[in-house]
Amino acid sequence: MLAVKKKYDKDKIVNEYIFKVAWEEPEDNPIGSDYPKKRLIKVGTTLVFDESGNILCRLTNMFRRRKNSKSFDKEEIRIGELEYEQQQADRDNFLKQLVNQNLLTIGGNTYGLEDSRGLSSIPGEVIRGYLRVHSTGRMLHMLGRRNK
Repeated sequence: MLAVKKKYDKDKIVNEYIFKVAWEEPEDNPIGSDYPKKRLIKVGTTLVFDESGNILCRLTNMFRRRKNSKSFDKEEIRIGELEYEQQQADRDNFLKQLVNQNLLTIGGNTYGLEDSRGLSSIPGEVIRGYLRVHSTGRMLHMLGRRNK
């Protein structure tokens, strides 16, 4: 938890607290028969609340739990499901591009290591039958480089 002081309305200073929790959840992994059928993705929630415990802001991508939660109304659940579907499609496409360009390496610590052409690869590992890919956000610039 992070405690911060925020200044509102010129001189009013308010204490706010930021609490973040994250975990991994499985989802389908249709990137090819050489890879596990499921992958782990990071999900979580961040809450900002004031000294009296009132929640000021809630950011979440815990889409699968929304259906069973009384904290979300029907519209939030509908939007969350649509967002999840789009994000999953984006993850599928991104990982397929990594595979097609031989930029995804399973096993070993390859982040930041370059091959003979000076190109880095994305590290992945298989844990309990699930694919877990690391540091993909830091390597978005790599897509498309193999063909240049």
